[in-house]
Amino acid sequence: ADYIVSARLVAATTGETLAAGRETAKGGAIVDAVDRLSASLRNKIGESLKSIRADAPLDQVTTASTAALRTYAQGVQANDLGDRERALTLLERAVQEDSTFAMAHRKLAIVLSNQERDPDRARAAFTTAFQLRDRLTDRERYLAEAAYYTYVDQNLDTANAAYTRLLADYPFDPTALNNLAVNYRSTGRIEEAEGLYRRSINFGSATPTTYGNAIPVQYDLGMIDTAGASLRRFLEQYPDHPLGARFSATFASARFEYDEAARLLEAWRTLQLGNPAAQFQARAELASVHLVRGRLDDAKRSLWAALDAQQEAGLDAIPYPRPLFQAMVESTMDVWYYGNPTSAVSRLDRVRREIGYDTLPPRRRDLLGIAETYARAGRTDVARELVSDHERLVEPNAASGDRSAELLATHGVVALAEGRFADAVPLFRNAREKARGCPICWYQELSEAFDGLGQPDSAIVVLERYLETPMFNRLRHDGFNLGAVLFALGRLYEQRGDKQQAIDAYDRLLRLWENADPVLQPRIEEVRERVARLVAES
Repeated sequence: ADYIVSARLVAATTGETLAAGRETAKGGAIVDAVDRLSASLRNKIGESLKSIRADAPLDQVTTASTAALRTYAQGVQANDLGDRERALTLLERAVQEDSTFAMAHRKLAIVLSNQERDPDRARAAFTTAFQLRDRLTDRERYLAEAAYYTYVDQNLDTANAAYTRLLADYPFDPTALNNLAVNYRSTGRIEEAEGLYRRSINFGSATPTTYGNAIPVQYDLGMIDTAGASLRRFLEQYPDHPLGARFSATFASARFEYDEAARLLEAWRTLQLGNPAAQFQARAELASVHLVRGRLDDAKRSLWAALDAQQEAGLDAIPYPRPLFQAMVESTMDVWYYGNPTSAVSRLDRVRREIGYDTLPPRRRDLLGIAETYARAGRTDVARELVSDHERLVEPNAASGDRSAELLATHGVVALAEGRFADAVPLFRNAREKARGCPICWYQELSEAFDGLGQPDSAIVVLERYLETPMFNRLRHDGFNLGAVLFALGRLYEQRGDKQQAIDAYDRLLRLWENADPVLQPRIEEVRERVARLVAES
């Protein structure tokens, strides 16, 4: 009798058939047919495997359902690619296909938590995974326990102990290394976190998520060459991964290479057409690139497009009503770029009336951000009211002195606007001490306070620190601050008589705003005149 022997190789993350073949076993010679089929498949899969070389290693998880396993793998891949909506849909389907699939419940909860989305649902999923832990392998049980103690019980010491026990048996487990590093980082143990990330990268087990966490930590620690090496390793390990362009763009913007950052962000956006979540992120970051280069109209267009993408994706990354957010952006530009505080105040007054601002949930009001804009526009009375609302509704312990970094800094901005420079200095210093993960925050404001106190040398020192301090995700701060920092630095050096340093700061600003909008041309012309005068005097 003759038999037909067939086989196909399937990508677990997509279900795509990578290679297939069949052979005829004449006269029952099945072994010979299998040998021929095996050789044929091996010959075919070389190119097919290259097509999935950008995939992260698959998780080792326990489920009785092959369909649930495939769906879970696809959900994990979607999450790694930044397609959060598809990840949620697939992970929800995986737990429907196998309700006892603990790691799918856990991953679903992780994705929800990372998006700060539906916290009750996330806690329920973490709890379900925890309750199913007795049917798991040791590795999975430790992961389920650690996630539960991190997010539900909020006991990081117990969570870290579970990760440590897991790593004692599996020293290069990528999930444990990444998550323990995240916990260390959240409690200020930055160097230890970096060591765990690097262990995963050096072993070759790092996922795209680990690279995305490791590179900013290394950069912010001043390990810029190490961060660059990690980025290159990511691009080599996952050459077709769309986040490669995003990580590269952020690395470029951290080094003030904005042309390159814009090119890479556009490349990433193009790669992610059809992914609204990625479109939102790309558009928002492009807006910051336009803003820092003085292209204000382009920045607004990009931001409004980001809002469209956010709505399509069902995200809440910008949690404010659209009319309020647009007014916030334009009023801040009125103050920082257009030099029109009256317009800023009238714009904010109008939108607050139209949307019933005081009836919004506190989180959707951005009380502190709007208070700062009012203060800088000269309306410290309104700013104080908003700060008081924040203390009453958001930080009830503020009256006893337990203030967040943002609240301290807002008090500092109000003090600046009122000319209370001596009060502003300790407020900004205390805010900086509390602000983990932002080494350049409030340097610009602190320099204003020193300048107001007649201490130009101290003002120069903190402005130089703003420029020199390594920070990977600094683009959103540079959007509004960098131009002001460079102009203030040039002016202070000029006043001190350091002509060459003043020229260097002004020249850097002119290069930055080389293609700026017409509204900035009068300020650019003033800078050119200052440079010409300094050169003539030199």
